[in-house]
Amino acid sequence: MPKETIFVEGACLGVPAATAHRCLFQDGSLDGQTVLIQGGSGMVGQYAIQLAKWNGATVIATVSTDKKAEICHLLGADFVANYKRDDLVERVKAFTDGAGVDRIVEVELAMNIGVDHSVLKSSGVIAAYASDASDDMDIPFTPLVLKCSTIHFVGIFFMPESAHKVAISDLTQCMEAGILRHPICDRFSFEEIVAAHEASESGNTIGKNVVEVV
Repeated sequence: MPKETIFVEGACLGVPAATAHRCLFQDGSLDGQTVLIQGGSGMVGQYAIQLAKWNGATVIATVSTDKKAEICHLLGADFVANYKRDDLVERVKAFTDGAGVDRIVEVELAMNIGVDHSVLKSSGVIAAYASDASDDMDIPFTPLVLKCSTIHFVGIFFMPESAHKVAISDLTQCMEAGILRHPICDRFSFEEIVAAHEASESGNTIGKNVVEVV
């Protein structure tokens, strides 16, 4: 880690920041493009918003609460939609004047594939790193083919070593410039490790709970 980054912040990086980087940059620069980040307040989502803005993209994020929307706006998202109360297809098309998005960072592919293909531009890219709600999904083949769409399945532990090196280089540059905000929720001492687990298991955490070992 660069000297500007403390260990508590470093504990947040690893998997989520590198996953966000791979999802965003596997297909090159984002400068001038529009990116939809599904689950913008999650660990990967928060880093994805910041990295996309750093690289010159317009960012749309989806969330489930007003608190999470506030976080996404603070991180730089240009537009935020609440998937529990908004029609996401209509909202994204309104945000983009009907043009749609160039890239999508996807946390729930099986659940969101219908929205994703509906708002994706021609030759657009979906980068999916999770689909916890279901491993099984129906691919809307014809709509995706007609748009010449690409779907990447991103597994941080299995991506090429060259991708890891590029991610480390870019993330280090961002940290040295002080432009990354790390999603720390709460900090616990080692003696409070039970409380830390209980907080994480509660489902009310936005960001990471960090246990500090002194």
